[in-house]
Amino acid sequence: MSSTRTELRAARAGIPRALKTTVGGAKRRASLQGAITPEATFQKQVVGLKNRVRLWTQNGHQGDLLKDVWEPFSRCLRAFARRSGLNANATYEHTSSAYRDLADLIAIYHATVEVASQGQEVVDPEILKVLGVLARDASLMEDAVRWTEAALEQMKVSGSTSASRSALLVRIAAFSLRQYGKETPEINVVPVLGRAAEALTGSIRGSSTELDGLLHDVSALRREAVSCITRQNQSIERGDGSLDPDVRVVKLCRTLVYNSLHVFHRSLGSRMDTDESRKYVSRDEARSKTFAKAVQATIDSSLSLLKTSISADDLDWPTLDGILQDCMSLAPLLDDISAEEGHDDDQRKILKTVATKVSNMYWAYSLQLQKNKDELASTDLIHCLQRSIASARAATADDSPVPLLGVKLERLGRVYISAGAATKGRSTLVESLQAQIQEGVLQRSAEFAARKSLKKLASQLNGGSLFEKTLLALLRTYAKPPVQRNPFPSLLDDIGPSDQLRGCLLEWQLMLLSGLLSSSRSFQGLQPLLVATADELLQIFTTQMYPLRRMRMLISLLSVLASNEALFQSEFGRRIRDEALTLASSTVVEDDLSAYGDHFKATLNLLLTLGEPAPKVEKIKESLVVWAQIVESANSLVQLEDGVDDLDFLHSQLCSTVEFLAMKGLVNLAIPTLNLILRIRALQQSQPSCELVLKLSDLAWQYLKLGYSGKAGVALTKAHQAIQRSSVSNEANLRWNLVYAEYVLILGNSEKCVDHLTASQKIAQDSPELENGRGPTATLTKRTETTRLTADACYAFSRLASEKGSWSEALSFAKRCVKLNYRVWASLEHRSRKALMKPTTEASESEGDLPAGETSLASCSTSHLPTVMSTTHSSLNGSSFWSLVPSLIRSLRHLSQLYARLGQLQEALYYAEQGQKIMEAVDATVLISENLAVLGGLYFRSGQTDKGAELLARAKILSNQQERSAVQVQIHCLDGHLHRLRGEVEKERADYIQADQVLDQLVQSSTMKKIDHFSTASSSLEENMASFSLQDDPALKELSAPRLNRRVQGRGGKPKKEPKSEQSSLASGECIELLSLRGNVLRLRATIELLARKFDVAASLLSQAESCSLDTHGTVMQRIGLSSQLLRQSLEEMAHDAVFCVVEESTTLFPSVLTTTKKNLKHRGELSPGKSHHHLEKSPNRPQVKMIGKPKKTSPRSFTDCLSHARDGLLEVLNIATRQCSTSTIRTVSSALSNLTLLLAATLSSRTIVIRPIMPMVYAETARILATRREKVTIQIEKQVMSREEELKWPDPTELALSSSRDELHLDATGFQKHYVDIIPPRWAVLSISLSDNMEELTISRLQAGQTPFTLRLPLTRHNSRDADEEVFGFKQARDELVKIIDAANFTAHDARDMTKKGAKSRWWAEREALDAKLRDLLLNIENIWLGGFRGVFSQTQRPPELLSRFHRSFQNILDRYLPSRQKAPKRSHAEQIHLAPHILGLLVGLGIPSDEDELDEPLMDLLYFVVDILQFHGEHNAYDEIDFDQIVIETKDALRAYHAALSAVGTDQSGSHTILILDKGLHVFPWEALPCLDGLSVSRLPSLDCLRERILLQQSQWNNDHEIHAGFRIGRGNGSYILNPSGDLSSTQTTFESDLKSLSTWNSIVQRDPTEEEMKHSLENRELFLYFGHGSGAQYIRARTIKTLDRCAVTLLMGCSSGCLTDAGEFELYGTPKNYLHAGW
Repeated sequence: MSSTRTELRAARAGIPRALKTTVGGAKRRASLQGAITPEATFQKQVVGLKNRVRLWTQNGHQGDLLKDVWEPFSRCLRAFARRSGLNANATYEHTSSAYRDLADLIAIYHATVEVASQGQEVVDPEILKVLGVLARDASLMEDAVRWTEAALEQMKVSGSTSASRSALLVRIAAFSLRQYGKETPEINVVPVLGRAAEALTGSIRGSSTELDGLLHDVSALRREAVSCITRQNQSIERGDGSLDPDVRVVKLCRTLVYNSLHVFHRSLGSRMDTDESRKYVSRDEARSKTFAKAVQATIDSSLSLLKTSISADDLDWPTLDGILQDCMSLAPLLDDISAEEGHDDDQRKILKTVATKVSNMYWAYSLQLQKNKDELASTDLIHCLQRSIASARAATADDSPVPLLGVKLERLGRVYISAGAATKGRSTLVESLQAQIQEGVLQRSAEFAARKSLKKLASQLNGGSLFEKTLLALLRTYAKPPVQRNPFPSLLDDIGPSDQLRGCLLEWQLMLLSGLLSSSRSFQGLQPLLVATADELLQIFTTQMYPLRRMRMLISLLSVLASNEALFQSEFGRRIRDEALTLASSTVVEDDLSAYGDHFKATLNLLLTLGEPAPKVEKIKESLVVWAQIVESANSLVQLEDGVDDLDFLHSQLCSTVEFLAMKGLVNLAIPTLNLILRIRALQQSQPSCELVLKLSDLAWQYLKLGYSGKAGVALTKAHQAIQRSSVSNEANLRWNLVYAEYVLILGNSEKCVDHLTASQKIAQDSPELENGRGPTATLTKRTETTRLTADACYAFSRLASEKGSWSEALSFAKRCVKLNYRVWASLEHRSRKALMKPTTEASESEGDLPAGETSLASCSTSHLPTVMSTTHSSLNGSSFWSLVPSLIRSLRHLSQLYARLGQLQEALYYAEQGQKIMEAVDATVLISENLAVLGGLYFRSGQTDKGAELLARAKILSNQQERSAVQVQIHCLDGHLHRLRGEVEKERADYIQADQVLDQLVQSSTMKKIDHFSTASSSLEENMASFSLQDDPALKELSAPRLNRRVQGRGGKPKKEPKSEQSSLASGECIELLSLRGNVLRLRATIELLARKFDVAASLLSQAESCSLDTHGTVMQRIGLSSQLLRQSLEEMAHDAVFCVVEESTTLFPSVLTTTKKNLKHRGELSPGKSHHHLEKSPNRPQVKMIGKPKKTSPRSFTDCLSHARDGLLEVLNIATRQCSTSTIRTVSSALSNLTLLLAATLSSRTIVIRPIMPMVYAETARILATRREKVTIQIEKQVMSREEELKWPDPTELALSSSRDELHLDATGFQKHYVDIIPPRWAVLSISLSDNMEELTISRLQAGQTPFTLRLPLTRHNSRDADEEVFGFKQARDELVKIIDAANFTAHDARDMTKKGAKSRWWAEREALDAKLRDLLLNIENIWLGGFRGVFSQTQRPPELLSRFHRSFQNILDRYLPSRQKAPKRSHAEQIHLAPHILGLLVGLGIPSDEDELDEPLMDLLYFVVDILQFHGEHNAYDEIDFDQIVIETKDALRAYHAALSAVGTDQSGSHTILILDKGLHVFPWEALPCLDGLSVSRLPSLDCLRERILLQQSQWNNDHEIHAGFRIGRGNGSYILNPSGDLSSTQTTFESDLKSLSTWNSIVQRDPTEEEMKHSLENRELFLYFGHGSGAQYIRARTIKTLDRCAVTLLMGCSSGCLTDAGEFELYGTPKNYLHAGW
């Protein structure tokens, strides 16, 4: 307690307990033994003060509380605190209790006595401060904070200095931090710390004692802040979660430490002059000595925290500089104190230590500034480096070397240059070079260059790297033309006339200049400097003395010319090429270098050939053959080096050649070149494993391009062995993982693919090189490599995502891949363009690879450069683009394929055409022919046969000039497709056979062996690669595609298995993709045979294709082929069945009946006894088909079994198809399933197979729902905005896993009913209308909530089967007629005839009226011929059950009277009768009220034949010639009249009735809403049920949130906009609408002018109603992408010609303005 008493003695001075001496405490306690205890004394004193207050209260005395009570209490309290022998808790309890008791009495006093004087409620702040200190000693930090806060409040009332208030704020912060750290870490200390930090930065005035107290409190606060930060860091390192670090608290703690340093600097940093008052000087010296240790600790803490802050990049330059300068200012003070006390002999020890640390801090921060370009300012960096150098020199004031001075000077020089201070930069760089030359770097370099390669100077010579870096930076400062002489006169003068040193410097200079120019990053000004340097060296290396050295130098210059167009076309370039041609054609002999002649000539020939406008592949091959012979003749590295001067340069040339060949698509030459590279590296033996892995991975990728997966697996296995033997670079590991992922994906093992992509992600996350490559300070070369690697990863992830059916991720990754590749393209082109520009300054990076706008220094240094980054196709022929072009083409092709699979034709064509432009720009004929085939296929599938045929013809011409490849197979298949469209079956069959033959040749062993070597090479390379056997690849053993059960067979049993040939066995192991391609070809051949009814041949071909279906698409297509075979086989058998021979041409309904009798379970082909065998007879509506003799019986399980097997086979692949297959494939599967289900339901001989009525609808709608969702996926991807950091982030495999659970499809009846049918509003009906694949049938399904769905199958030409003379009116005829009407309407609408002539207007209106009549006739034909009697399916009439039941009985009685089966047969019980489904009755009553005319006779006859067919299919057989259909029609009309009369009497509310049309994509062209049967009805159409579901759910949510009676969609009347007559040529339209529209004063309007896209977008996004009165749909003013990607869209009415038109795209999805607006806002 002595320390507490000591502290309390100094409490008034504000000095904390910790800084007061405790000497003498024990003696005082000993002297007081036997006396009254301090506790008793304090108690008596408090009692006396209490009695005084009580007496005042009783007497009403107005005393001075502050003077007579609080001040005495304060003295007693301090005395007791000093003398108390109790523990801290007891002492605090005594004092706080005494204070509260006294305060309570004073409160009573105030309540009793009216005190006249002011300030009677003021408490002495010293009391509260003492209580706070006692509470702190008792570890009651909350009480301590409260007492100190109260003291602060009292000081504000009584008045105090800023120093004393700041001291209390600092003390409160220290108490709070201790409480935050130990008691309740969840408390909010941020405001408290903020007040303290603000106090320390503000004005601080007070007495010397108060300032000393403040410094003590500041020191304590600094300790608590450091402790808090330490605890937080330890918690994070342990990871135990014991503390939840608040970033704000840690940040404020750092700020408090820094502010503490600044307070010490303000108080102690400025020493008084000696002539000042000695009193004040002594006081300052005493204060400095008192706080010396605290200052030292604060400096150390500040520097430690700064180091962490710099690493975390959360510190700005002014703050850093202020802190470090404070440290530098306080360091001499500490040295002076240390010297005065004689603690250290070195009087500058502290300053040296601090200065060294400060210099390092400045240097670290300068490095951090370079990394963070966004926050980088060149002035800050310059000041930072200057401070670092100055601090370093301050730490070494004597003559000793300055650490890292050369490095810092070099960095500062380059920063000067980047900031525009070129003069300072050059002088600084020269100073750095001079320092290095004085150290002997150049002398050592000259000796080294005389013996070894100059390129190894930087890596193997001590100091060479820095010298080269500095020299390069200095060279770049002279990029501004003209520079005609050597820029180093001072350096050359220092060197003297020594040719050795001058030659070394010039060679070094030439090498660096060549590197700059070859990298395509140099400026025009360096070209004259290169010429001058080369001329000087040519004078030294003469032809007579050094011919081969001259040749070697010319090779170096040619490599520069190859990458620099300006130099290549200059006189210097021509001179160098002439010299090179001369040397290449001559025989050069020179002592030890003569063995390199062939190599030099081959190199010169290669460089000269690649420099030609159209390089000849044969010449390139000649050079490759020379090197192959040199390599083959070498058995060791020594022998190889005898023939090759620079293996690294040869390696680079071969690598460039591989890139060139790959760009051209010449894979057959690229593969042996890669094998040659591998052979060279194998002889070197010390080749880096990472390079081996990269080349083997590249080789594997080339094999995969050709379809040779086996050889790819061998190469990848060798690469994996290299990875296991030694560590490789992250780039190599990533490349191998990406290629291997592609490889296993081709093999069909997506799980293994995920494993490798996951491994690649982990490598990328842990890779500092990749992280640095993404950073803003990365060079262009590094950034390009990182971007391309990320792009390749995005491609691999996209491929995997598409195989797994994660379309959103697949598309997102694919677009990222394209974008990243285009970014690389733009960057490389920008760099190339800059080489031809006249520069004014230079960037800072030593490699010379930073593009404008992305330098590591201030943007002002490149402000003169263009900011537009373009991509010009002509630039792609440059060597820097060679390696990029294949990635560009691959990414564009993949994205095109994705869009094609998603059904988006426009996007698929766009990206394929973009790839075509690139291929044509680089004249890659092999790739051009392949892409032309792809484009042709897209046009074929979209229905544009002529355009597709044109492209296919071009592809055939190009492919005939090339070696055999899989491209030719694709071309043959497309050619066969074209012949099918033209009806040329034999030519189609011949094309598919040729495709199969090409595949056979591709998989031959001899073909696969030849691709590894050049044609003139010997067999040594072949023997070398022969060691790679398939057994080396474990992937082939463990990887296999997950197979589905392929038991689907025809009724005839399993087809015979043909013995596998050696070639097929080889192909299955080595050519997975080629094998899959063959499966497609075999299925195409089978399709032809099915159409020709050659079922056995088709079955055999499909059996062969079964073993080739190794991927998901092949499996699904195989099931489609098998189901097609079984369906056609079933139809063939049904054609010979007595009952079901008419199914194909008859209307069917499902469900059509309610029950069946037991008798109906027997074979339905048997006719009832006594019944006429004339199943069909001649009638006005049915052609005559005579039955002679007993009908042919079929097996009980014949065609129904085939149909069932076909359906089961498709159901087995339905789920996988909906996830992973293209939209067109899903439509094929869905259509086939729907058709098979309807046929199966109509022909089932028993109910052993239960089919829910909704299932045909489920199958039909599945494709439409998926198409809509996938289109939304493309729109969402278009709306994605990713930052540069997000784009460069390595893809995450977990994104694919998360996507698998999204967008669940409800393919079961219950789920579909719940999610799509039950939500339909009560009076709404949904009609789904589908068109069959052969365009001969319509399938109409009707859905209503609470009613059983039903599906109609309507053959469009069923009337022709009844009347052979009737003209065919099928889908094609109707569409052609409609197209003619539309074309004629468009022609008349845009007719430029002179309307002023007499009769012109009347003739024009007559033409328009004639077109209206044609359209009316077309719609009547659609209704009468297509729909016929089934048009009632569109009826919105309410059908009361009781009335419908009455009509049912009437109709049943009519059938009983007139059907022979019911007249002749015994009377059936009600349960035994076949009861028609209620839907049939609905179709009848839906025809409307019969009139006196015969308008319903034909529709009723259509329905009656339909009813008879239903009974026929369900076992109740009738001969049509025995049925009096005319009388049935008459009585049925009477029954209908009675029904409608009763309905009118009852009365029904038709309000709210609405019909939604869900149309197949081929049916949208027809104006269904204008059909006569829909006249006056509320009708709308949507693309799919999914769109309807979204809108219903939105409406329901609004109903739930709307408390008004009439809830629903509503818009604000005054919140609209309109565009009227934007083209200015619709004056009549403007006159009609303008006056009414002007009355809408709150609307936005655009009249008689073209709107901008931004204006239309703003109206659509911010208004609730948008009206358009102009030409077309307004698509000329706003792009489709802009509309589709709107987050909100107004209700839009487009009133222009063809504004509702959708473009038919064949197999692909429709597109057009209406769909754009449908997707907008969703």
